[in-house]
Amino acid sequence: MPDLTYNPNEREHVNFADTLGTLQGRVAKGTVNKSTANAYYIGVELLAKYPGSKSGGEYFLKMDATGHGSGSSERSKNRLIVKVNSAGGLIEGEAWVWRHDNRIEKLGSGFFTRAKMLRGMV
Repeated sequence: MPDLTYNPNEREHVNFADTLGTLQGRVAKGTVNKSTANAYYIGVELLAKYPGSKSGGEYFLKMDATGHGSGSSERSKNRLIVKVNSAGGLIEGEAWVWRHDNRIEKLGSGFFTRAKMLRGMV
């Protein structure tokens, strides 16, 4: 399956990349971890589409994507997911977006390039 290609003219893609950078920065600093409320993601949907995406001891963390949500809470239903090793360290270069309609897409390299900016600010 091809990775989702970053398009800087798509507001949704910019939101995904910015959220990715924030999540990466927080994981790297240790402020988001497996014990953080609502951050742990077991990965059932992700592993169904991308089998073998994690190995022993690795796990996933998630964060709501920035941007306008839906419903009365206005909460985004898109989530960004990163992979973490057994010691809680961020595994670089792998991330997915779990969309509100349950589509899971692996993010391409352009998302990580954009994410560096916000990651450095965290």
